[in-house]
Amino acid sequence: MSNTLTEGPSTPRSHSFQWLSDPGMILLLILFLTTLLLYLPAFKWLVWLWEDDKAYSHGFLIPPIALYFVWIKRERLRALEVKPAYLVGGLVTFASAGLLLVGRVGAAAQIEVLSLMLMLPGIILFVWGWKYLRALLLPLLYLQFMVPWTEPIMDRIHRPFQIISAELGAWFLKATGMPVYLNGVYIQLPNITLEVAEECSGIKFLTSMVAIAIPLVYLTQRTWRRAIIVLVSALVITVVTNSVRVALAGLEGNTYGAHLLHGPAHIFRGWFVAQVGVVILFFFNWFVSRLPSQSQLKLHERWKAKAGTNPNPRERKASAKPVALCLSFLVVAGLYIYAFAMPRPVQSKQDLALFPARIGEWRGSESGWMKIETFFLNPDKILSRIYKNDSGKEVNIFVGYYESQSQDKRMVSLHDSLLHANSRVVTTGLRNPGPREVKLALVSIDKRPYEVIFWYDFPSGDLTGRYKAKIKTITDALLYRKNNAAVILLAAQTRGSADPQAPSEVLKDFLRAAAPLLDEYLP
Repeated sequence: MSNTLTEGPSTPRSHSFQWLSDPGMILLLILFLTTLLLYLPAFKWLVWLWEDDKAYSHGFLIPPIALYFVWIKRERLRALEVKPAYLVGGLVTFASAGLLLVGRVGAAAQIEVLSLMLMLPGIILFVWGWKYLRALLLPLLYLQFMVPWTEPIMDRIHRPFQIISAELGAWFLKATGMPVYLNGVYIQLPNITLEVAEECSGIKFLTSMVAIAIPLVYLTQRTWRRAIIVLVSALVITVVTNSVRVALAGLEGNTYGAHLLHGPAHIFRGWFVAQVGVVILFFFNWFVSRLPSQSQLKLHERWKAKAGTNPNPRERKASAKPVALCLSFLVVAGLYIYAFAMPRPVQSKQDLALFPARIGEWRGSESGWMKIETFFLNPDKILSRIYKNDSGKEVNIFVGYYESQSQDKRMVSLHDSLLHANSRVVTTGLRNPGPREVKLALVSIDKRPYEVIFWYDFPSGDLTGRYKAKIKTITDALLYRKNNAAVILLAAQTRGSADPQAPSEVLKDFLRAAAPLLDEYLP
């Protein structure tokens, strides 16, 4: 009886928690948690991106799906021989840590994420070897869908998708019997003219559709040919459903008024059409998967047909040595970054709140004319005012000063890309003090058109390009352990619709008067 009582409850407990007695498994768990902690700011940035940009809201699904890909490969992974590639894995891991250093101290979120995407295969190579990397290649590649790598490419192909959406949308409208005149991306209807803007091109929805289609075909289809057919259908479905959205906008706007082109109606149309597109994709994939096939194994099961004899069980366990080496390296890298490499805050010479309210003939007053988060993230100090002169001219000024930039407080982010769109660099005629060059653009702020000039102010000089400013942030952090800087924006309301070739006289006059004071109050 005593034997029964002893062995009965202990057997399942030891089976469930037997990995706790394996030092290698405990080290793997610690390595996983250490990697997660080290890249926590990068994960926070990704979550912020998924919440802020609806085009990447699918990002929340990518890590769980990638982990599921790993889970369904567990039998294959158990059958693989463990043969660490110390040299290549060590080099990749070391290079990834270097990128993490650059991204962390320079507030470059994309570089941090790039470091993470290289660190994962580096650890896999160092601990398990090439066979494991090949087996886990799909989950690693699928993780790329949660990062905006394709943003520069998407920006270049907006125009073709706009034209295609406009042409198909116009065709759908003609099919209803409505008179339509198409001029490029403009659809002229009896009561309204509809512009298919970049936001309505549907190109960003394509990324989400492909991200959904890949696990769909991998888990359900039996041949790569059919999988490719479904993936191509995702492109076609995206284009067609987006064109239907354009046609619906035209019908509603022409019938009930232009106010339905924006606001809740616009959001609902986009949401509705997106859901319809996903349903069509699932139905088409189901139809293709039901077609007769010689293969009985689905794509994620095809490894079973090629599985050979299992190697020695001892060879299938990761040694504790490479795991311990990886863990030690990550701990040392993290301690170095946070204890020695992070930039030190540098406060401005004077409080921006004391910036003069009277500048020559200009008299200023505090104003929340622009929401901070419109283009910039969490400055340490802010100057936001409206200045008027004796002739009634008005100029708005915004200064955001960053004592040191980090992921939560970075001067250059995805937000300010909207500010740089369709902008041009112009000369000011100023020397020191004052910027020699600024960027000039027409920008809509709170639905009001503004003529805007702006630049980035660094202790070593002024810059206009966002990429140059980002590189300057990184180099200053690496060389001098400081990346303090400010962004300065001057704006005047305008009624013009064409892009100006040079700043207006009112902006020039205010810039000449304010430049010496900006030089005095900013490092």
